[in-house]
Amino acid sequence: RWLTGDERYGAEIRRQLADWLASNPPLIGINWAGMLELGFRSLSWVWALHALLVHEEQSGEPWLVDMLVGLDRQLLHVEQNLSYYFSPNTHLTGEALALYVAGTALPELARSARWAELGRTILIREIDRQVCADGGHAERSTQYHRYTLDFYLLALLTAVQIGHEETAGIFREAATRMAASLHAMAGADGRL
Repeated sequence: RWLTGDERYGAEIRRQLADWLASNPPLIGINWAGMLELGFRSLSWVWALHALLVHEEQSGEPWLVDMLVGLDRQLLHVEQNLSYYFSPNTHLTGEALALYVAGTALPELARSARWAELGRTILIREIDRQVCADGGHAERSTQYHRYTLDFYLLALLTAVQIGHEETAGIFREAATRMAASLHAMAGADGRL
């Protein structure tokens, strides 16, 4: 609905949200096992939330409360189970990105400030582990390189949006190095 004005899209988002919540009670089932998956879902829900609310005020709608409670439960689970030991590269930075973006975008949630700060701190700390001096990704994989560049670009946009210039500068420097390295690996047509 955000882009087209067609309410069918908003109705479908609400239908899928209700179905996911009904099929995946908190902490039960495979969809609660992967913190990166929970982080990505949370980011998608934040986008969906803003898309649904852009045209009208819906603060009293049950789906809104359900979505916010679902986001709170998922982000708390991510916070408590960050991938420090299993896949502590792109999984950890993806989870940190979800905490940073969702924590920043949803100040209404009680733990948002803590999530935003934790996510920001991890993203900054991980730059030295994830991004080599030449701008390449530590895992030496073009896919993980692109993936991590996407993370730092979204983190940069978030920092700029909220006016955190120092944080934006740190993310900008990392993203610029990674983009230059990616450009050097690409062919004349821009493909890797």
